[in-house]
Amino acid sequence: MADKAIGKSSASIFLDKVKSSLGGNINLEPKDATEKWLYVSKSVSSSSSDLIDISYDYFGLAQAVALADVVRWICIKNTSTTNTDGIAICLDGGAAAWNNNHSMVIGSGEMLILKCASAVTFADLHAIAITMDGTYGYPTATNSGTVSVEIAAIADDVS
Repeated sequence: MADKAIGKSSASIFLDKVKSSLGGNINLEPKDATEKWLYVSKSVSSSSSDLIDISYDYFGLAQAVALADVVRWICIKNTSTTNTDGIAICLDGGAAAWNNNHSMVIGSGEMLILKCASAVTFADLHAIAITMDGTYGYPTATNSGTVSVEIAAIADDVS
């Protein structure tokens, strides 16, 4: 059984008016040996596709990921140092895009941690490289190149 996943997040808000902050954790402790770790370092391309596919093995095992495996906890870090490089991800099996209402955006150097509903599989998790405005952090277009990411996940191996 894998060790538990621990994520922490904080946000400083209302800096111009009133100093305040929010903070919290997003943790998961695997319930049994069917929940396995995955670590991937890869490039996300300019066309929406599976973020994790069957070419990856679970950490420390010679066992490939299956697209039907359920994503329990995932951490995605955009490792690009170019401030206009971003990625968009979606969890509903649709196409990820810079301008879809179901895509989440991760800018250069940013990280997103999610605990997913039990219906989200690797087949549902799509990503695309996008271009950010470079100043305010807003997505502006599809990126013509690739963007590097690191991914850590715990998934329930249902196969």
